[in-house]
Amino acid sequence: MDVQSGYPYWAIKNGLMTAFAPLRDDARCEVVVIGGGITAAIIADRLVAEGFDVMVVEQCEIGWGSTAASTALVQYEIDTPMTELAKRYGERQAALAYRSCAQAVQRLEELAADIGGCGFRRQESLYLASRTWHVPRMREEWELRRTHGLEVEWLPPGDIAARYGFEAAGGILSRLAARCDPYRMAYRLLARVRRRGGAVHGNTQVAGIVGGARSAYLHMADGVGLRADHVVVAAGYAGQCWLKAKVASNRSTYAFVSHPLDAGMLKPIADTLVWESARPYLYLRTADGRLMVGGEDDAIDIASPRDRRVPLKAGTL
Repeated sequence: MDVQSGYPYWAIKNGLMTAFAPLRDDARCEVVVIGGGITAAIIADRLVAEGFDVMVVEQCEIGWGSTAASTALVQYEIDTPMTELAKRYGERQAALAYRSCAQAVQRLEELAADIGGCGFRRQESLYLASRTWHVPRMREEWELRRTHGLEVEWLPPGDIAARYGFEAAGGILSRLAARCDPYRMAYRLLARVRRRGGAVHGNTQVAGIVGGARSAYLHMADGVGLRADHVVVAAGYAGQCWLKAKVASNRSTYAFVSHPLDAGMLKPIADTLVWESARPYLYLRTADGRLMVGGEDDAIDIASPRDRRVPLKAGTL
């Protein structure tokens, strides 16, 4: 599945950090993890730490899918506001979802400190009101988060202008966010998986899975076979092919990374991730003295027309 266009920043910056050879012979393991991005890496690392015999198989180079193209804004806020979740599932469940995400940020920080070298750094997150009429619902969001113990501050227009140098009708400032290099983190985690006795194979495409009463048999595209007691699918957007029911429709989002900019220009947001209440939303962060900006989502799900749109989308961003 072609999930990216252009040149992913993290892959260019880091290169192919570690060689993970394809699976060349039939094999057996307790747990196979399909996928080689940041999610698969975190899962495999934890399973190996718990004593499982784990094998990771990725159809491309490790980290080359959406992990390489991620802008890596680590936030507890999910795309659906807590107030909207509360209307759908009840306030208790909405608060549980947001608190769980907040705990996940802290757990990621601990994991990053443990492996080191993945550029993890705590940030603030500024959620801006894109329109004046968004302010009442955003203040409701701010109040609900405060009620459930999340540290947030409401910023009126004057404070936003004074702190950041741009105009907005209001905003929610969260104290719990971070940035990292997800590609580097995935490589370092999977290298640790291998050091601890797990197996990691890149360029190993699963062509089919046959489930049995006690195990599953995976057919690789090149004819090699793998039997596993358990299968974890952590293949991101490509995971849809293993599901009988269609659970999602893919869309495209766009991003660009600038050349290095003057430090004074970036200083107001150097420690802040910025995003907005419009849908689709614009978001930005700094990375290595550069500005990283994303958004301009659309419904295109075919690689060639998506690729043709990249220059125009980058210009708009």
